[in-house]
Amino acid sequence: MQGYVRAGSSQPVWLFPFIVSVVLFLSVLPLARLAVVGISAFANGGVMVVLSDPMVWSAVYYTIVTAVLGTVISLIIGCAFAYLLTLTDIPAKGPLSFFFVLPMMIPPQVTALAWVQMSGPSSPLLKALHIAPPMGSPQPLYSVGGIALLYGVQHAPLVYLALRAGLMTLPRDGVEAARLSGAGFFRRLKDIIVPLIAPAAGASVILVFLIACNELTISALLWSAGTQTLGVAIYNLDDSGSSDLASALSVLVVFMVVAMMLLLELLAKHLPKGVVPWRS
Repeated sequence: MQGYVRAGSSQPVWLFPFIVSVVLFLSVLPLARLAVVGISAFANGGVMVVLSDPMVWSAVYYTIVTAVLGTVISLIIGCAFAYLLTLTDIPAKGPLSFFFVLPMMIPPQVTALAWVQMSGPSSPLLKALHIAPPMGSPQPLYSVGGIALLYGVQHAPLVYLALRAGLMTLPRDGVEAARLSGAGFFRRLKDIIVPLIAPAAGASVILVFLIACNELTISALLWSAGTQTLGVAIYNLDDSGSSDLASALSVLVVFMVVAMMLLLELLAKHLPKGVVPWRS
């Protein structure tokens, strides 16, 4: 076995080079090629075209706004269901949990189309309940709020699964002792539950926010004039033949994400351990 296993380690000597090769092939090389094209576009005057275009800054604004609102909605829904399906005795927890995480298992465009058909003026459900908007009314989901709502619905299962894992390890004896001692629900929540699940909640929020910043499918189906996100702007530029500008805008997105990650790195020492997922 000499030469097959590294001295002082139980790992085979080929494992690390293999993982590095896979990461390079699947992630680094495609992004590096895109970066070269984007930086070349910037160097050839694309930087001024991109940075002076009001559409770009409008897309940046709507990307951040929809991502923040969607993350807040995901956190509220995910926290509520994690608590109800983990710390309460409601029946049918298994089926309820399955149906709650179902949006995460299906393509985002399916979720978006289902909501569009359910909430429009021609919705059979709303008509049956006599609350359908008048015919000819604008579709309420074709807006910043609609995009953020569907971000929240699509990504809430990520928050739910992360928090459920944390709540499953919660010491039930401590919660029950606090309840028998007279501590109310909000006191138990503040003093026991929230401090223990803060790392899982923080990590899930960061992941959901980064995913929402790069979401394309939902925003592409629901965007309206003047409210496009960066993903939609990149797609429209590439579809119109402006691939160099699309690449330049893609580099801008990468810079945004890297800047967010660096900011989190700076804040990591002030955050609970485990909140920044790649430092766990």
